[in-house]
Amino acid sequence: MADFVLRTHKADLYDPLPTQLRFHKSKARFRSYVAYVGAGKSLCGSVEALTRAIDKPGWRPGRTLVCREKFADLEDSTWRTLKGVVMETCPGLIMDERASTHELRLTLRNGWEFLCTHLQRWERFGSMEVDNIWIDECNDEGINFQVYSMLTGRIGRGRYDNAMWTTGNPAGRNWNYNLFFKYKFEGTKKQPGHEGFQPSPQENIHLPASYWDDLRAIWPAEWVEKFLNGSFDVYEGMVLSELNPEIHLVDNFPVPMELPRYRGLDHGINHPTACIWVAVDYDGNHLVYREHVKSDAVPASNAAYILALSAAEEERISWTAIDPSTRQRQTAGGVIQQIIEQYREAGLVCRPGNNDIPGSIALLKRLLMPDPRHVFPNWHHRRGETGAPHLYIMRDCKVMWHQIQGWQWKAVKPGQDHRERVVSKDDDTVAALRYCLMELPHSAKVPTHGKHDWLTAALKDIDTPHSRLDRFRIGA
Repeated sequence: MADFVLRTHKADLYDPLPTQLRFHKSKARFRSYVAYVGAGKSLCGSVEALTRAIDKPGWRPGRTLVCREKFADLEDSTWRTLKGVVMETCPGLIMDERASTHELRLTLRNGWEFLCTHLQRWERFGSMEVDNIWIDECNDEGINFQVYSMLTGRIGRGRYDNAMWTTGNPAGRNWNYNLFFKYKFEGTKKQPGHEGFQPSPQENIHLPASYWDDLRAIWPAEWVEKFLNGSFDVYEGMVLSELNPEIHLVDNFPVPMELPRYRGLDHGINHPTACIWVAVDYDGNHLVYREHVKSDAVPASNAAYILALSAAEEERISWTAIDPSTRQRQTAGGVIQQIIEQYREAGLVCRPGNNDIPGSIALLKRLLMPDPRHVFPNWHHRRGETGAPHLYIMRDCKVMWHQIQGWQWKAVKPGQDHRERVVSKDDDTVAALRYCLMELPHSAKVPTHGKHDWLTAALKDIDTPHSRLDRFRIGA
């Protein structure tokens, strides 16, 4: 492989940072370099394209497809960077250059061709033969897993050891995150042949000392998290930007039996059925502690599994809220009947939930928002501190956490209605949570009479309301 330090007659054009060097030297066939603004993503991708082209013999020319969602962005940024790298380092290698309204071509003297085009009509690549593919700004709105999958089928037709790489900013837990980074952050199984690279801002020694402080001073916190810190937890279009794994995601622990428990259920016909369990403690902390997600449209089998999970813990469920559309007559399990009635006959009695999406979003945001007067519960690693939210999710609820972070607004195109609408995809557990919370589950109550008179007496010496709650907080 060629030297990754590119030099001109003036100075070094490219001296890779540690993460960039690992990216270049990786043997993975599919790679992704996702980073903060100013990390040299397009430069890194251009150097990879050039070094792979000049490292091959000239008697069997190959081709690299360079693409981006929109042609204007490709021409103004990606193409300019790639062409600049070639012109500054090895201008004598350029044999031909051509441009049209939808594609740009650069041919080297060894016969290697760079074909640069947009992905707004990606279906036309069906019969293309290429050796390498580079997708710049891979997390732009119009680039999805379907586009990526189609392109992966093209690189197997070239003449050389083919490779594909993507560059861009993080955009939440989307297809790029699932393929290249999920195994690093969530401990899941690594996708064969895939490897992701994400540098830290501190390793970029080429930027001025005041660069980061100046940007943090003028940009909002969400922008800083995504574009400066390179966070996958914040992205444009995210519905619940208040989510923070540091405070909302908690370790698993046995939920005390005395707490009231509730369920939310989203029945699926063309999507999985999801059920979530919520407990509410004495301080109004809502805890999602269990989930059930299964691609099964038969209410009876779903009911049996859900009831078995609760029976195994000998827990008492106050009520279960279900999607109100289940009151309609539908076919499920070979029966034309109300879905909610089929669940009742299977032993799972449900109440129709409230599917007010704007209202439930407002409620979720209020519960997730840190409250400066609210104290973190004893089962949280920040126990006793103020500034706690009122909604938490256990780590075992992996689908819930993944879907609620990926819940996003629909993109609005020019001229369309600008009403806020959410994307109704991969949101089954979120819907179940909305139905549950919109029924306003009650907090646990400290008993004050009857057989618990001893408890009332024990509280007489407690002076403040906060200390009274602390006395009966979970784990106290």
